[in-house]
Amino acid sequence: MGMNIKTLAALCSVAVSLASGCHRIDIDSAPDINGVSPMYPHSDTEAALVPEKAETEDFKPASSEDDVIVFADDEISFVSPYVERQGYAAVIRQGGVYRVTGTMDGGRVVVDCDDPVSLILDGLNIQSIACIGAAQLKITVPSDTDNRLSGDAMGSGISSGSSIIVNGSGRLDIGGSTAISCAALKLCGADVSVVSEKDGIKSTEYVVMAEGSLNIRSGGKGVNIRNERSQGYMNIIGGKLEINSYEDGICASDAVFVSNGSVDIRSGGGSGAVLHFGRNKIYPKGKHGGFTTDGSADFDFDDLTSGDGSKVESKKGISTDGIVEISGGDVVIDSADDSISAHSDIDVSGGTLKVCSGDDGMHCDNRITVYDGCIRIDDSYIALEGLSVAIKGGDVALISYYDGINVAGGNNMISSGAADSAEKYISISGGKVCIKAGGDGIDSAGTAAISGGDVLVFSGNESGFASLDYSGSFVLSGGTLAAFGSDVLTKAPSIVSSSCISVMADLTKGELLTIKDSTNSIVFETVMVSDCSSVIFSYDDITIGQIYSIYADGVCVNSVTASEGVCGDGPSGIETGVFDNVISGSQGNTGELVA
Repeated sequence: MGMNIKTLAALCSVAVSLASGCHRIDIDSAPDINGVSPMYPHSDTEAALVPEKAETEDFKPASSEDDVIVFADDEISFVSPYVERQGYAAVIRQGGVYRVTGTMDGGRVVVDCDDPVSLILDGLNIQSIACIGAAQLKITVPSDTDNRLSGDAMGSGISSGSSIIVNGSGRLDIGGSTAISCAALKLCGADVSVVSEKDGIKSTEYVVMAEGSLNIRSGGKGVNIRNERSQGYMNIIGGKLEINSYEDGICASDAVFVSNGSVDIRSGGGSGAVLHFGRNKIYPKGKHGGFTTDGSADFDFDDLTSGDGSKVESKKGISTDGIVEISGGDVVIDSADDSISAHSDIDVSGGTLKVCSGDDGMHCDNRITVYDGCIRIDDSYIALEGLSVAIKGGDVALISYYDGINVAGGNNMISSGAADSAEKYISISGGKVCIKAGGDGIDSAGTAAISGGDVLVFSGNESGFASLDYSGSFVLSGGTLAAFGSDVLTKAPSIVSSSCISVMADLTKGELLTIKDSTNSIVFETVMVSDCSSVIFSYDDITIGQIYSIYADGVCVNSVTASEGVCGDGPSGIETGVFDNVISGSQGNTGELVA
């Protein structure tokens, strides 16, 4: 039948536990991933942004120093005529290479020139390094050295109005109100540890993570890149990044790119810091610390308020006003708020992404597009939410309290006016998609289309939920679809190229569901991970006129003879016409018809 259905079913091997009025769901095993696609063209919804990378020269440690600056007790010693002492500060007046060593409480290095300056940190323990000129500052941390810049309650451990490059293979600990403050930062080596009262890194242009490791613990945002005049972004092309932040992990005004390396973000205490609760398996209310929602609308972290009416701080994993592009690397996010949030597009074309969220796994105000890679959302309120969602390849496993995939139906989408757009659609044309939703499995406020791939959906079985729900049309023209949910609101596809089985069948969580054809051959089999009362099934090799039977633990619960269109005694689709032809839009099959 053109797929390994047991492999697909394994994506939804789940364990569900109930405790203290809230529930958490975890996937036991992730899908295998084989290969990743190369970097794809930038989203066409934004002006082309070519992110800064790291050049060969950026990785080269500074050497052949022009002078050695030594901090010792109350003494600062040096030889160069271009260095002078001002109180506790060694002030560098001309470009060059300077080795800096020693310990002094309140000691500082100040770079005050327009020429490039390189600092070699050799067992340095002072308060800060500040570049107040236009010089590019390169900081080399040699191997087998431990260095510390303590910062202070009002300032940064490292600050510059220009660009900073950090390389080497030693250790550098940085503190301060904001540990690093700069225009641009390239991390090209060293083991850097940041502890800050506010933002860990604050940049006005860009941050490039290329090599080495960066560990951030911050009382504000982990990395905060804001630029209202031009483009502010983070580009992760290698190395190891770990962030534990009270607010957003990474916040950038225009873009976040990940093409290689390792990223591990925990923001706002993680998804476990958010409780979802309600009645009858409907969880509109939420709590996070002293902030709660009133349950009058679908849960959204942004709606949490305290007793005095103040709003909760944003505690997203990755947040941007522009785009997020993930083409490689390993990304792990555990966030109280949305794990990945973009006002424009989210594109995934490779790598692995594992997410736990107290709100949306991925949320954007425009398009979510998956080309390749492995996406595993283990915990979320809504797993994927956008104006449109297109899945063209890869392995996607989604678990949610509420909807698995929701298009233009969430609170954020409605408040932004996106629900009025004609661009609302869900399109699946390739890959493997598995959804375990407490609410609707696939829910489109516009159209939906499946033209390829393998799609397995489990939804809530209550009367208010559906395995498949849509407002316009649902075109089924290829691939494999198996959807299990309620018999009340669930809608079968409305336009079918061949045959789609839709039957009533009361099945219980834990039962072995088997579908056999007239020859008694098994064409589909999976263990039920939730109760259901309807089954919708179709695959490329379904045969018109053949009888298909549904079994629960070996007992036949329903049979149907396949005919053109939707057949059986189960939910039917919205009447929108007869299948004629499906055309491909710019982002995949949207379900439009050729007259």
